[in-house]
Amino acid sequence: MSIDPIAVWANMKLKIWPERYWMLELGDVSAADAASVFVECDGRYSCLIRDQAGVSAIVE
Repeated sequence: MSIDPIAVWANMKLKIWPERYWMLELGDVSAADAASVFVECDGRYSCLIRDQAGVSAIVE
């Protein structure tokens, strides 16, 4: 049984960070290439997301 991502997001509570962050859609870039950037990053928080739709990132 597959999970509907829209239904999952619709039932999630919104959490707000006190800092400003950007969520970026990275298109066709590979997760390995994007991950190499995060290794060099000293920011407070960053997140690399790979799902059925592709790769995206959350960065400070």
